[in-house]
Amino acid sequence: MRFFILTLLFFIPKISSMNADKEKEFLIKRIYDLADMSLSRQIYTYTNFLSPLEQDYFLKNSNNFSSVGYQLWGGASSCLRKLIIFGSEDNIGYPIPSPVRILHIAPKAAKFAEDLSHRDYLGSLMALGIDRGLTGDIIIRDHQAWVYVLDSAVSFITENLSSVRHTAVVCTEVVGEIPELEIKFQTISANLASERLDLILSAIIGQKREQAKSLLADQKVFVNGRLAENSGKSLKAGDEITVRGFGKYIYDGINSESRKGRLNITIRKYV
Repeated sequence: MRFFILTLLFFIPKISSMNADKEKEFLIKRIYDLADMSLSRQIYTYTNFLSPLEQDYFLKNSNNFSSVGYQLWGGASSCLRKLIIFGSEDNIGYPIPSPVRILHIAPKAAKFAEDLSHRDYLGSLMALGIDRGLTGDIIIRDHQAWVYVLDSAVSFITENLSSVRHTAVVCTEVVGEIPELEIKFQTISANLASERLDLILSAIIGQKREQAKSLLADQKVFVNGRLAENSGKSLKAGDEITVRGFGKYIYDGINSESRKGRLNITIRKYV
């Protein structure tokens, strides 16, 4: 049986290029087009990588796509940026072949490598002239980085990415098990008055409650993949929290309660 995937990589506009309502309208329309194409042609279709906010736009309408089948996938369960892949094995007849690949970026001379940040790696990739939607999460470990990318961008990036900031690098595709990408956590403990989202968010970012509320107002906080806007929302053990600019976390719940009702809670940060 012939495997065929249709990809449309151009349809997500830059968020800054139009107002929020127009952006959402355009995004949802194009997603409907992809879903219809998958259903009518019996093929898998997929978006480019979407931000958590763009994913939330889709999830608010996800009930309309039950007949098509879909999944959100970024290359690993911990990824923040994800594709929407339309189609199902029941409808199409064969398993979904993932369009996500992993590139490894390593310095040519490790002892001369700079301490590079996520922004440095992303900036070098964008300097190649590719669309942000072609790249997903970037994982940094010990002066190396692993980047989730769409398969259509692999050759171009590996052939053209030669430096990150002032560090000469080698970029290659990797397959199979990658020990460096095993999920690791950093534990955060806090003593709070309640399980309110704004209090837990304040503990996560290490700033005052007002700063936490500002992140909520700026649409930078997501709980279990959905945009969080209610600062008084009560979290429960197992909830996943994503904060743009700060990372992804799991709220593990209450460890103990003091006589005065203060809660000792634990949060794990993906690192």
